[in-house]
Amino acid sequence: LSGIHFQQMLQRDSGVTEVDDRIMALVAEKLALTKHGFDTGKIYNMIATEIFKSACDDRSWKQLGGFFLLRAAERGNIEAAGRYSWLVYSGRIEADTRDQATRWGGVAAVKEDPLGQYTCALMCQHGWFGDDRKSAAGEWFEKAKANGFTPALLNFD
Repeated sequence: LSGIHFQQMLQRDSGVTEVDDRIMALVAEKLALTKHGFDTGKIYNMIATEIFKSACDDRSWKQLGGFFLLRAAERGNIEAAGRYSWLVYSGRIEADTRDQATRWGGVAAVKEDPLGQYTCALMCQHGWFGDDRKSAAGEWFEKAKANGFTPALLNFD
């Protein structure tokens, strides 16, 4: 895709009204890494990380960062899956439904991502998976602790 076509596709698919030149330069720089063997899931996660470092409170940048995290998760990047679910759960990015956040949080948790396990525990605890799954919260908190996720140590349930 040419730069303008990619920019239009990005605007359409992410729902962001305007993708500026700074984002396009960042995307082009990171996508060039595919020539060096980086998979697209890892690259999309890198793009999202850079966007969130720069985003501050800019809603459209956060939306775009969420878009890239979701695309990275879809390409098998477990770290991105855990981060996406955490950011939706914590209200830092918006999602159309909770379904994507619970799906990717569950995938990350099962794949031993400590942030995914912690987020899964919180989602269970607060009924995101349904009332019948609330009891699973303790198990996920324990797994996150066992994987060295320090915030999980602060859970005093």
